[in-house]
Order: sequence, then C-alpha cells, then structure tokens
Amino acid sequence: MVKVTRKINQGATLRQATRLNISKKVFGNILSLPNLHILRHLPEIAINFGTLINTNKRVILHTNKKDISMDLSRRDNTLQTVRYLLDGGLDSRYNEVNNLFTNIAYDTKISSNHSNFQNIQVRGLWKSSKIQNQGLSATLSAENLLTEFTRVYKELYNNNGIIIQRHINYYDSIQFIVRSKTDSYTNIILRVGEAIDVEDIDSLGERSYALIRAIITHKDDYGRINPFLLVNWFYKNGNVDPATGLPIYCLQESDDNLWFHLHPLIIVDQQPRVHFVHRCTGLCSEGLQMVIKSMRTFFKIKISYKII
Repeated sequence: MVKVTRKINQGATLRQATRLNISKKVFGNILSLPNLHILRHLPEIAINFGTLINTNKRVILHTNKKDISMDLSRRDNTLQTVRYLLDGGLDSRYNEVNNLFTNIAYDTKISSNHSNFQNIQVRGLWKSSKIQNQGLSATLSAENLLTEFTRVYKELYNNNGIIIQRHINYYDSIQFIVRSKTDSYTNIILRVGEAIDVEDIDSLGERSYALIRAIITHKDDYGRINPFLLVNWFYKNGNVDPATGLPIYCLQESDDNLWFHLHPLIIVDQQPRVHFVHRCTGLCSEGLQMVIKSMRTFFKIKISYKII
C-alpha cells in the first residue's frame, strides 16, 4: 500500500512539474501557475461590469450570496459615483458648485483673476528632485522664470511692482470649473504632458496648441495663490506627411523664447480636445530623434468624444 501511494505521489509530482515547465514556455519565468480558470469567467464579468478585473474573488464574500450580480453592480456603481464626485464632477440637478467631496479632496484656496474660473484645485506636488530633473527651480530668479512672471503680473494683474515672494510650487495636475455666459458649468482637468488648445486672439476662430510642461502656483505679495501654466507651443513646419496627408507639427524648445512659455490658467476655457502623437521616421530606429529634439515631429489628432 505504501509503494502504491508513493508511486501515485511521484506521478502527481511529475505531472505538476511537466505542467509548470509548459507554462514557463508559454508565460515566461513565473513563480506559480497562472489562474487559467478565470478566463472562463472574464467575458461574463466584462459584460456585466465593464472590466476585466476578477471582482468576484475579492467582493463575493461580502455579499448576501443571493443576488450576486445585483450586489456587485450596486457596489461598482457606488464606487464610480464616489470617484466622479471626488474628481470634481458636477450634478446638473444642483446649482451649487461647491460640495462636500470637493472640499475634502482638494485645496480650494487658489484664486483666479477671472470670476468665471472657480474651484481651482491642484494635485501631485513635485519634490525638489523632480523639479531639478525638469531643469527648473522652486525659486524665481533671472535664470528661472522671473522675467516671465513679471510680464504676466504686469499685463494681466496690473501689478507693476517688484516680485518679493519668490517661492513657487509645481504640480502634476490641476482641475477647475468654468462658468459660461449662459450659466452652464464645465469641469476641466489638465495634466502635465498633455496638449491644450487655446483660442488664437490674432485669428478669429483659429486655435493654437501647446504642451503643458509644468503647472505652477505662486503666492503673490497680497497673499493670493495664483495658478499658471508653463507650456511649449506646437507649430506647423509647413510640410505635409505624404502617407497620411496630415500637416506636420514641431514643438517649441524650452530655451526658445519666440513665444511666451508662462501663461495664466485662464487661457484654457474648455476641456482639451486634441492629442499629438510622435511622427516616427527612419531616424527613430537609429535613436537620433530622441537625441536631437529639434528633429522630433508630431501629428495632431482631434478627440471626437466628450471627456467627463
């Protein structure tokens, strides 16, 4: 009996080792067998809940186990609602913009020089190491944006004095609400590394495009915290891509002062609707376009759906 049991155990161990070796060939170097059984349930989960995450394993124990689909749907809807409110989402049934979730989630002490820009909130404060890696500084100086800040305060804030407060903060994202002339509200979220489209004051109906390099707040000499965008502008180089027929754009360098880099937040009054993608050429495989930044070119793609 002992010999039979030993042979059965040895056979099971050999089969398990064989399956593990086959899985390693398929999935690479893994520490344990993957959960292949969940592949049977993922299509059903995707249809019911719109996700490929195995929600059953973690949540099903907290349900009444009688109507699991309804319990999971209610839980998912509640989480999405809370996430939407924490992100500053608006409910058209209420006219009051300020709400409990917004006040909990963000610092709303940031002001604007335009009354239609409300509930300005920032997230993701940069550490000093990240600021230095971006070639910036947390202190205004002749070498770091002091000239740009002086220009903006003089032209838009009617402040002709010397800037005494020199400390600035950098952030990953900024969120705010814009009230239109018809008293409707638009929730806007901007993030570093994303493109924005701005109305061109020189050409009626035309839009200009820029890449957000940094989101900045500065506490002025009157104690007001003002938001700014540090951007590099996209511009057409006059060429058209022969394969797609799309105009080719280049990106302004950080040390190119042909166009101003620093602007107040109010230049953006709508959620960005464009995206720029890198235009690969034969030089990309050689790594030259990443070394020589001036050689990088882009395509503009318009987003056709509304982001909320």
